[in-house]
Amino acid sequence: MTAVGLDERGWISRIQDIFAERGAFADADAWSDVVRVSNAGVFNVDCGIAGRHFPWPSDRPSDCGYRVCAAAFSDFAADGSEPRDLFLSLVVPGDAPAIADLLDGVAECAARYGVRLAGGNISRGPLALHLTVAGPDTGRPAGRGNCQPGDLLWLSGTIGDAAATVAALASDVNNLADDISVRYWRPEPRLALGQLLRQQPWVTGTIDISDGWALDLANMVHPAPFGVRLDPRAVPRSQALQQYWQDTAEPMPGYWGGDDYELGF
Repeated sequence: MTAVGLDERGWISRIQDIFAERGAFADADAWSDVVRVSNAGVFNVDCGIAGRHFPWPSDRPSDCGYRVCAAAFSDFAADGSEPRDLFLSLVVPGDAPAIADLLDGVAECAARYGVRLAGGNISRGPLALHLTVAGPDTGRPAGRGNCQPGDLLWLSGTIGDAAATVAALASDVNNLADDISVRYWRPEPRLALGQLLRQQPWVTGTIDISDGWALDLANMVHPAPFGVRLDPRAVPRSQALQQYWQDTAEPMPGYWGGDDYELGF
């Protein structure tokens, strides 16, 4: 596989250097098609496809990589688990400089949460990142729960900012405030909160808000013998987003937009 002067071995070496510079690389023997992970009982597989899960080409390639990695960690937050090791399967075309920045964003996110690159694979084709995250088994079965009448539904924070950013990108709007767009470009998986919630006996289900509150809520009540109605004003949104939309009753950014990666429980 050749891309801008780099063969497969050259790309592997470059990836190792990028993660090592961020302090998120296991060791020199970490890159292998077959790996062994000590004390790992929880795995999650996620993917980031250019043009689908992040805009590409982009003038923010590092942010694109960061959000792909954060999305993978958010599944661990919903499970209440701790990510330890990262395996990267990279499908790469021939754009070395931008892809190096993309990978640096992945490495930055991994380093922030103490996760190390432990292995992976590389091939040539349309740009895509496939991330497998591993961590120790916490011993409590994961689950989204099955909400019953009388249960309380909580969100860990405001939602809709990422959806507004996606809409702005699609419309080529450039007046979006940074404190809104950061929720899309630099989402923060609620790992610490997820681990805390998992220890509480009164929490019967948890999910990360990645597909939109309305769709993810349906996953928490299904199958259920009762209907669910949502009050648009009950969806928590940031003041910056409310001001941007100039209509606090507008439901769409909070209802259908995902990618904020808050937790519903």
